Amino acid sequence: MDRSTRHRQSEAPRIPLRPELVEFMDVRSLCQYQCCSKACGKDVREANAWSILAGVQAPRSVKQALESDALSRVRSQTRRRLLADALAKPSQPFRPSQFRDFTFFVRIADRGDRGRVIWEGDLQTASNDCIDLSLTNVTADIKRSGACPKLIDYLAQTATDGDADMDVLGWFEITLIAIRDVDQAMVSIGQFEYNCHHDGEGDPDQRFYFSCHGMEALFGVPGFNFRSELYLKTWHDNDGGVLDQLALGVLVWEGEMETGNLLGNLDNSQIQYLLTYLAGVPRQSVRDEALRTIESWVADSDIDSE
Repeated sequence: MDRSTRHRQSEAPRIPLRPELVEFMDVRSLCQYQCCSKACGKDVREANAWSILAGVQAPRSVKQALESDALSRVRSQTRRRLLADALAKPSQPFRPSQFRDFTFFVRIADRGDRGRVIWEGDLQTASNDCIDLSLTNVTADIKRSGACPKLIDYLAQTATDGDADMDVLGWFEITLIAIRDVDQAMVSIGQFEYNCHHDGEGDPDQRFYFSCHGMEALFGVPGFNFRSELYLKTWHDNDGGVLDQLALGVLVWEGEMETGNLLGNLDNSQIQYLLTYLAGVPRQSVRDEALRTIESWVADSDIDSE
């Protein structure tokens, strides 16, 4: 092939990828087309080919993805504006959010069934004094869905014992995440597994202790760690019991949690303060002030030892 022939071929008009043809392609062929050349890759981007193909092959999931993307963009813009507003104001003292300013995402899963989700959803505390999440409606959802028959049978037993507790709750894994409503800032409180019966064994109302998986710390300052814990309250009734309530506590350990000393618990106002700090504070000076306050709790032994 001489130079003139090659020159004529290079000047030959190129037919771009037509969007209406994309729906007849499959993933592999579109990928091969995109990788052919820089020009083909540009065609794929300009035709929005991947979105078109995904819309044909999985229209429902694409619609949900687009809605989710739009929602995340709105939330992102909201957070930016809130941050800009906060930075524009004169420096103010650290003011903790209230418990009611948070939504709590809860997931209950069965570790014995490859982590199958029994229930998940958003809950809010009824009080600003503590994090006590009502599970009454959760129980109704589980009964209606039939997601965990062994739990429903267990709650219907008025005379339970340690073996029954372990057979059902021993396989539970509870995940708790706090989301601050104003800016959607999230705090991963932990993933919890059954530890032991706490009180009320054999009574209609009982409480069970769930410890954080792997002894993971919620937060730490030099020499000390804060570890979250959950208390699950149940009501047993042969006419149909319920998961009643989920309560959050935070333990304070000196040194490493595996080998250190348990000092006590944070009170509810301190938990509220800590959650606000972990959710994020815009100004560095205010953040530093809040951290000094948290460090002072352990330095001044301002911890409930009961």
